[in-house]
Amino acid sequence: MASTPRSGSTTRTSPLFDKVTVTLDPRYYPGRTFTITASNNLPGNVYIKSASLNGEPITGRFWITHRELTSGGTLAITLGPRPNTAWGVVPEEGR
Repeated sequence: MASTPRSGSTTRTSPLFDKVTVTLDPRYYPGRTFTITASNNLPGNVYIKSASLNGEPITGRFWITHRELTSGGTLAITLGPRPNTAWGVVPEEGR
């Protein structure tokens, strides 16, 4: 993930790990932890096929907001060997 300070969003890229959990400081952020999981994370599967945030599909956008991240929860990413040309193509969804 790459942060974009001006927009307050974080773009998603293919993770190098199967699962990571970030512990959020409760003095500053309401969420307790933010977990990112990557299913089908195999050599050659470098494209994001789909993603969901707290069980809700993310279809048109390829980012999450700072507020979504710091609210805690789970970002689940499914990877594959070819790009899903229908995923992440609506640039203004959720902004």
